[in-house]
Order: sequence, then C-alpha cells, then structure tokens
Amino acid sequence: MPTTPTILTPKGANVPNGWPFDAFEFYFEPQPTALPSGVVLGGVMRSSLVITLTSAQLLALNATAIPLLNAPGTPPKGFGSSLVIVPTELYAQYTFGGTAYTLGNADNKVQVEYTGQATNLISVAANGLLTAGVNTVVSVQPQAAGNLAQTVVANLGIEAKCTGTTPAFTLGNGTLTLSLDYDIIVLL
Repeated sequence: MPTTPTILTPKGANVPNGWPFDAFEFYFEPQPTALPSGVVLGGVMRSSLVITLTSAQLLALNATAIPLLNAPGTPPKGFGSSLVIVPTELYAQYTFGGTAYTLGNADNKVQVEYTGQATNLISVAANGLLTAGVNTVVSVQPQAAGNLAQTVVANLGIEAKCTGTTPAFTLGNGTLTLSLDYDIIVLL
C-alpha cells in the first residue's frame, strides 16, 4: 500500500531564511488526526464549531461558563512554542421557546473568552436577541482585545459566559446555537 508523501515541495524550493528543514513538510505528521479538523492555509488552521446552549445552560451562564473548545495543546517539536485559538466570527441563532429571557441589565451579553480569562474576544448582545419573541439570528466580528501577554492566550481553550453590569438571564426557555469560526495560530 502506498504511503502519503510528507514533502510537499521539492527540496530547496522557496524555503524561508533560517528554516530548520530542507523543504516545507507536513509537520503535523505522524498524528494528523490528533488535531481538530479544519483547513490549513498559510500555516494557519481554520476551523469552526457549532454548539447549542439549552435553556438550563443559558439560565446558569452567569455562574457556569460553557466550554466551547479544549486547549489546543502544543505544536509538534520544532514547530513553535505554543498554539493560540483566535475567534474570527460568531453567528448566534436564538430559537424562541415560548417565553423570552429577562435580562439582569440591558448591557448583558454572551461573551467568548479564553478559559479562565475575562478578555472579551467576541460577543453578542443579549438584548434584542434573547429578549425577542421570535427566532432571531445575528452575526458579529471579534472585538479588539488589545495587547495580551502570551501567557494569557497560549495553549488555552475557549469558553462562553454571560457578562454585564448585573449579568443574569431569567425566566426564558429558548435555546441559543453558537457557530464560531476560529483560527489556530502557532506562536514562536
């Protein structure tokens, strides 16, 4: 049975200065299935996830963050020091369940952040979405998080939680489906 070649370009072809290898190789070998499924473009892995938060999860979102992605681990030896997940777009679909949610405050939002950190990476306002009396959808782009220490972003997972002045959802019974597009980037 033939094996998949690991060298993707001829030796000496367009290799960056200081590159420790003879040619571009498939560096996720020998365990390509150990990484989440996605597409690698220019060394950046692009992928997405879809998760539906139940009414019980939404009602407890203030106190209990919902894990969306596990920590990506570390890259293969010789291929950087750590990996970071970078959210690129969030699409939220609220399915009305008969009773709209009551918010703790008008500034409540569902926020996506690194596990255990409070930095808003991408969020969607709850007002108008979870308070709607009909099925509602919204698409949002990431927030400018500013300068973050590498130790605050490297090898961490992603979670969702409710934030705001008085963060809490009550009385509602609908669901919220989050579709998150993200990149995984290698840090040197």
